[in-house]
Amino acid sequence: MKKRVFQLFLAFTLGFHALASAQEMQVPEEPSSRLDLETEPVLDKSAYHLFHPVPAAAMRPLSTDRPDKTESAYTVDAGHFQFEGDLLTLILSQEGEDSSSELLIAPTNLKLGLLNNLDLHLIILPLNWNRLTRTVDAKPTTADIWSFGDMLVRLKYNLWGNDGGDTALSVMPFVKLPTSTYTTIHNLVEGGVVFPFAWDWGAGWGMGAQLQMDLASNQEALSPHPELDARHGDQEQNAPGYHPEFSFAMTIGHDFTDELAAFVELFAGVSSLMPTEPIATFDAGVTYSPFPNTQWDMGFYLGLTSNAPRFNPFLGLSQRF
Repeated sequence: MKKRVFQLFLAFTLGFHALASAQEMQVPEEPSSRLDLETEPVLDKSAYHLFHPVPAAAMRPLSTDRPDKTESAYTVDAGHFQFEGDLLTLILSQEGEDSSSELLIAPTNLKLGLLNNLDLHLIILPLNWNRLTRTVDAKPTTADIWSFGDMLVRLKYNLWGNDGGDTALSVMPFVKLPTSTYTTIHNLVEGGVVFPFAWDWGAGWGMGAQLQMDLASNQEALSPHPELDARHGDQEQNAPGYHPEFSFAMTIGHDFTDELAAFVELFAGVSSLMPTEPIATFDAGVTYSPFPNTQWDMGFYLGLTSNAPRFNPFLGLSQRF
């Protein structure tokens, strides 16, 4: 059944890309960069909305929230739809006695342009496999878990820079809905807000940065693997309520050609809940855009601290309609 689900997803993705490629043949050429927008008359797009889409010729260059952790400061054009997702991503982690190998199949961000400076996101994790191992006295205990993940709803509002200028800033509140079938104790609604910033340096170089603040569940932070706790007879920690978490990311990217680009990134996160420790990662990847509305990407996140995921390679696809 799991193999069949993956085959259906792969067939859908290939068909999806073929349809998008045909669509690109009819899309007028877009500006090669955001700086090109400054040399042309700026079109007032405030009248466009979900039911009155921005014309293809007036759309912004494709901007995605992936593959780096730093979110884009730009929104999807009003009346248009954008799909961003991993085909596959693998997360290898080690935390004390616990190790995990997590495979995420088709985690997807579905984005819809509501207004010229406002879009809506729905992030779903349709199929996750997690192999958990806890080693006590040189005796490993392993659990294999298949699950549906939590859902995330986000609303991104661009404060400035959507349609021109060297910089852009957005604010993006979000809510995490506890839809996961992974465990029954991580069942609290969580939320937070992200502030993504972009700075175009010119000559194909650019920087992105973001500050994120989360209101996270105490229970999930202190008991991340309740299945292993139960098998070892460990008492479940009763930790109701929430705690704040903060993270910061900065990425630097370069466009080698109109189609090929690369990035490097540093990410750091800290929690106010003791005894959790800060995490940090080094991230890098490349993107390839064969058409103005299509982007392929691949790369990795590398853990720099003991409690960060050790290694997280990924392969992804983004498509705008």
